[in-house]
Amino acid sequence: MMVAKVKRSVIPLRLFWAGGFLLSLIVAVCYPVGAQEQKQSPWAAAQSVHDTLFAAQKALITNAPTTALSAIESARQTYQSNLQASIVAVSPQIDALIAQGLDGMVAATNVGNVSLFASLRNQTHTRILNGAYWVVIKAVERSDVETARMWLLLREYRTTTRFLRPDADATMELKTFSEGNSSPLETIGVIKADLLDTYQAQLSKAMADTDVAAQNNFPTKLAEQAGLVAGYFEILAPAYEEQNGVDAFASMGALYNDLLTAAVNNNRAALEQSLTNIRTAMRTFRAAPLPGPEQAVRAQQIDHFIGLAAIEYGLGVRDGKIVLDFEVQEARASLLAATTAFTDIENILYARGADLTEQIEKLLRQMDTQIRNVDEPSTVSATAAQIKDALAILLPAEFIQRLNSTSNLDVINTFLSQMQLAVEAGEYVAAESARAQAYQLTDARLLQGIRGYLPDLARQVELLFWQGEQSSDPGLAAQLASRVDASTISAKVQQIHGMLSKIELMLEVNPTGHKALIVALVALIAAIVTAIPKLWRRSGPLSILRAVLIAIVGVIGVGVLVRDMQIAGTLPITPVYGLNLPLPLAELTAIFPTLQGMLPQLVVIILVYLASIISTRLSRT
Repeated sequence: MMVAKVKRSVIPLRLFWAGGFLLSLIVAVCYPVGAQEQKQSPWAAAQSVHDTLFAAQKALITNAPTTALSAIESARQTYQSNLQASIVAVSPQIDALIAQGLDGMVAATNVGNVSLFASLRNQTHTRILNGAYWVVIKAVERSDVETARMWLLLREYRTTTRFLRPDADATMELKTFSEGNSSPLETIGVIKADLLDTYQAQLSKAMADTDVAAQNNFPTKLAEQAGLVAGYFEILAPAYEEQNGVDAFASMGALYNDLLTAAVNNNRAALEQSLTNIRTAMRTFRAAPLPGPEQAVRAQQIDHFIGLAAIEYGLGVRDGKIVLDFEVQEARASLLAATTAFTDIENILYARGADLTEQIEKLLRQMDTQIRNVDEPSTVSATAAQIKDALAILLPAEFIQRLNSTSNLDVINTFLSQMQLAVEAGEYVAAESARAQAYQLTDARLLQGIRGYLPDLARQVELLFWQGEQSSDPGLAAQLASRVDASTISAKVQQIHGMLSKIELMLEVNPTGHKALIVALVALIAAIVTAIPKLWRRSGPLSILRAVLIAIVGVIGVGVLVRDMQIAGTLPITPVYGLNLPLPLAELTAIFPTLQGMLPQLVVIILVYLASIISTRLSRT
């Protein structure tokens, strides 16, 4: 019995160990050690490190160093488990700097130096971004799309406002690359341009925020922003060294070290000098140079958004008090858009005129201070006018030529894209506001140019923006009022894009060539009129020819004059719908379907006819 009992107890025990071994084997195969450790995606792990270090900073501020140290070690473990291996593989130097920053935060915690901790925390944040940047580049080089896509999520974007949308060029290019429609070299070029452009914009914003923190005497905020400034430059450093050389790069590194020291020590005088030196050294540097047309677009955006900021501020402030907070916020957003556009072409402008470029930069900061201090709208408007005047002097001639409908379309499309984003987010009130802004710009910058000679086309665009031609095909305003879905809105926007592109082409092609032809025609007619005056007095048919030629000259002259006044906005436009000549013929004859043009032309014809009759009767007597 005893043996039987022992056997009954051993058998289940063997089964237990066998089952345990099998389960362990399954776990080992399905969940290897590396997979168990790397539980977070790169962007989630980076966000965890960022949040944990911020919690450590708060603990240090509240005099809880033990908690802070524990949080630092937790952040270190998250980094090591999820990010370090990939970053070390592409850049051991960046990994060493991250480790140095974490060690520095431990030291800062031990001595209770909050400013030093804050600066190192943000430097560590940007170094992780830098590591992610290089992981993506190297992944594309070896055609590892999945790794590139995963790590590309670990990035920052330009500050988004109602005027500025986050760029997604790198994401779209990576998609193109994954489909086999782009080479690794082309894809890397687009990714670098997108990310370097973003981080240079972020650097400029961090410098502006450093100024604000210093003015408001926020030591911790000051150190945080200085850390971002230095960290973003580390991302741009290879491009800076390539463009400016080793010596200039070494000098720039010393300037950023001076900035960090001044910020951590809250030395206002040294900080101001450091920022001035950095701005001067960075003026001619652009990590991802913009092509010519994009430069012209940025110039137009500066001019447009500066004027818009002054107008919106004037609507929101009266007698030194904010009466409409929404308008003041809009003014700040417009000013930010103008400042960002200025930063994008500052190197181009500085090469053309250092003093004027510095003046514009100072005026932009001055305008920001005026808005923050709720100065009188007239003061803000005066500053905006100074910026516009300086910009007009500074811009290259080719920029002035490009500040036409192409630049206008860029701004209009920004509003339309903002409207689409608002619809996707379910914010239909904001979407309607963006639609109204897009229409106002379209009306002022494009439709005014064609309404005088193609009123039907202008009316079609108006209908697309508003109620539509019929209930079965509503316009944007009607669609937004009905809260249609984003795909329906997108289809209507595509229609508008097509129309506006057509108008753009007309405005680009029409004026110069056709006006030259008109001038030549008028000159020819005038030559004929003056060449045979004696024959006109003796011959009836020639008298008729003379009257016809004079009438043609008069009709063309009146038509061109009226059309130019209407385009300039000094004469109203009353369209005659349905009476559209082919565009080349309309330009040649200057007969455009508006009452303001056609009535004077009719009067000219009648007067010439009456004069011809009177002349014929007098000659007979």
